[in-house]
Amino acid sequence: MKIELATILDVPALFDLQRKAFGPLCEELNWKDAPVLTESLEYAYEEFARCTTLIWSVSK
Repeated sequence: MKIELATILDVPALFDLQRKAFGPLCEELNWKDAPVLTESLEYAYEEFARCTTLIWSVSK
């Protein structure tokens, strides 16, 4: 396993992963204004600039 800092190029994939992971639950709970459902990709870029994000991968 390799842990490293995410880059700005990772933002779209991280945004998509977050929506896939939490979106269905928010919809099931009828939480229509959940951040995961209402935030935009542009906002994700803004948040990325303010935060430290780590990603991990499994080496083969």
